[in-house]
Amino acid sequence: MKRSRFGSCKKGQGMVELAFVFPIFILILMAIFDFGRAFHLYSTLSHQTYSAARVAAMRQNPFVGAGTFGVNTHTSLTEVQSAFLMFKSPLMTDVSSATISDFVSFSGVGEATDTVRITASYPVEMYFPLFYPLWQWSSGRTDTASAANIILVAYAEEQKE
Repeated sequence: MKRSRFGSCKKGQGMVELAFVFPIFILILMAIFDFGRAFHLYSTLSHQTYSAARVAAMRQNPFVGAGTFGVNTHTSLTEVQSAFLMFKSPLMTDVSSATISDFVSFSGVGEATDTVRITASYPVEMYFPLFYPLWQWSSGRTDTASAANIILVAYAEEQKE
């Protein structure tokens, strides 16, 4: 056994340091994974709403005069929904053409209005619920009903052509 010049034993020092640092390191890796996944989903949801709003704002017939907003002058609701689903993340397994109305609201699509508004919300369940209180505190939320869910909301508005 080696002894330092002060006479203490240093054989297990590395294991003790590892026992203190390793759990903190694992928690940091889990936080990076969880918040990275939430950021990816928010970025995808934001892109989906923008793309769907852009498709909804396009005129169907170029011969219809600009500034004419009728029920059939612009893109239909089914085409806008398919444009929204085209950029869906593989992590959004529960969003499909059958359940799209649970997550997305389309206002101005198929209506005689001059703007299109698309709002999408998606609940993200944290894989590691240990970080939910931190998220809840940082966002100012006080509800405890949704145990480990974060609700991501994206919004896009476009003027019709």
